[in-house]
Amino acid sequence: MNEEKIKSLIISVITPVYNTDKYLSKAIESVMNQTFSCWELILIDDGSTDRSLEICREYARLDERIQVIHTENKGVSHARNAGLKRANGEWVTFLDSDDSFRIDALEKLIMHSGNVDVVACAYEAYPKQECSRAVKDAKYYQSFCDTSELYETANQHLFFYTVWGKLYKKKKLSVEFDESVKHSEDEVFNLINLSGMNGICIIPDVLYSYRKEDGRHTLSNKFWNDMLEIRARIYVLTCNVFEGKEIVHERAFRELCAVVMRYIFTISNMETLSKKQKLFILNEAINSTAVDIVRRAKERPEDELWNAVYLTDVKKTYRICKIRFILKSIRIFGKLKE
Repeated sequence: MNEEKIKSLIISVITPVYNTDKYLSKAIESVMNQTFSCWELILIDDGSTDRSLEICREYARLDERIQVIHTENKGVSHARNAGLKRANGEWVTFLDSDDSFRIDALEKLIMHSGNVDVVACAYEAYPKQECSRAVKDAKYYQSFCDTSELYETANQHLFFYTVWGKLYKKKKLSVEFDESVKHSEDEVFNLINLSGMNGICIIPDVLYSYRKEDGRHTLSNKFWNDMLEIRARIYVLTCNVFEGKEIVHERAFRELCAVVMRYIFTISNMETLSKKQKLFILNEAINSTAVDIVRRAKERPEDELWNAVYLTDVKKTYRICKIRFILKSIRIFGKLKE
């Protein structure tokens, strides 16, 4: 692509690719068919073992606005960082390789980009056709951390949790993705970068479709060893970004408590782990930074299970979780019989 054409690029679409040959063509064509034409698509193949790289190269031959980067398998954060380094556009947006844009997505996003540093749209999940709209009309905020209303709106919209469905002003991105983070990397990226942005717009238009299959985007998918440490880091980041916003701090604290309990409860009842493995992981969880934050809180949750956690009583914690799981199963079975 010549220098003149590079200068005309406004939006860089960054797509990490790993073994998604079944869906990849739909993702790429959703960019190629955009009503807005001043874009480039950067496909980063993260060491795929299927036909993904071949498909990327086929489309690159069809359209000079498509670039292909091939790397060893180092994870989605490394792939996105490689895309950011290559990006020529004034604005960047992210598209997962099994998702797709609506045909007018880029046009509508850029239409609302005047005097703001980030624009976020509504999205739909398919094949279930679930839709999430955070606002009825376009809403503008002066800065990311000037109001607790934005935090509540953002939480309902999964604003923090994903980088897709957003248009970022590239020069305002202060940090790359943390490649050491293997869980909630989007949330860490957003909290750090968005806190320094001036002008945020959330629009009601459904412009992004993400593939939501059974088991995807759920806590029980993978239990990374450092998951609770990352959640603790996110809690601290949230409190720092929204300094002085007690409502936000309380909401973030409740979320941290919920994550800790879900983690402990699910680990205790995972059939793929032996009892010895469960007790080892529970011991690490109970001694994590996340639990320590809850333990030191003035208004910490209190019940039999939490008290066992506070006392670092691993065996009692495990026993209570097992009993509660059995009771929950009995209630579910009873309802099914009815």
